[in-house]
Amino acid sequence: MKIWSVIIVCLCAASMTGCSAEGDYIYGDRFDALTLNLEDPTIGIYPSTSVLSDPNNPFKETRSGIETKWAIESAREPIAAFYSWATWLATEPTGEHQYYVALNLRAIYQQERVAEGQLGTVREMAVEAFRAVLDHFPDAVTYDITGTVAYPITIDAYRAMVELGGDPGEWSLIVDAAGQEVLVK
Repeated sequence: MKIWSVIIVCLCAASMTGCSAEGDYIYGDRFDALTLNLEDPTIGIYPSTSVLSDPNNPFKETRSGIETKWAIESAREPIAAFYSWATWLATEPTGEHQYYVALNLRAIYQQERVAEGQLGTVREMAVEAFRAVLDHFPDAVTYDITGTVAYPITIDAYRAMVELGGDPGEWSLIVDAAGQEVLVK
């Protein structure tokens, strides 16, 4: 299977006066050569913006485009997807961006995409990223493939955090009077 990466290019106006805020992309190099920089254990966890100065981040100059972030996510290269989502989170904080950062940190951990001695750090980062969804974006949603139907992600974030051995702290998953699962603090 050939895995495509995205090279971000900034298209400047003919007058060379400025660049677009979001990168256009050209298919080319492979994403599987990327490595995760673990010097800052808060990278990709709101409110940290350290991803914007990470030398390993291919999106630090220009974040991926709106459609491109989903293409990167579907490429199943969690380190590249982590950097794409973390860059979006640093520049446009939303629960959806934090959630996808967390999902990709979990995938990096589960797929052992870092050295064995770093797996514990990545697991803790994933736990903290899922917790950040709950603490900072408790009403967070993501959308179906059509982009029109929203569904909440906090219960999934809670479950993922607990599955990774994270302490839910003040958060509890209960069943309300209507028989629906509800996350409460």
